[in-house]
Amino acid sequence: MTAVLAIAHLKIHDPETYAQYGEPFMAILAGFDAKLLGFADGPEVLEGRFDGTRLVVLEFASREELDRWYQSEAYQGILPHRLAASDGDVWIVPKLDLP
Repeated sequence: MTAVLAIAHLKIHDPETYAQYGEPFMAILAGFDAKLLGFADGPEVLEGRFDGTRLVVLEFASREELDRWYQSEAYQGILPHRLAASDGDVWIVPKLDLP
């Protein structure tokens, strides 16, 4: 079983609606084999540019666990708030397990 990272690059344009997504987010995530590794509003840029307002990095024990979370009734219940309040991209990347 290979762990995966979900990386979200968001441009939040309606913070009030986004709060309806953000407030219950951690409680929902806690029900899965996952953890929030980091997030930043306006992360420091070492190279290139960041044109969003928030970057989020999540780790899931497996792609199956990510899918179970994403498709869960609880997450699907809050997802419309994020979609209405922000534009962005979400990438899934295998986590390397290096010695």
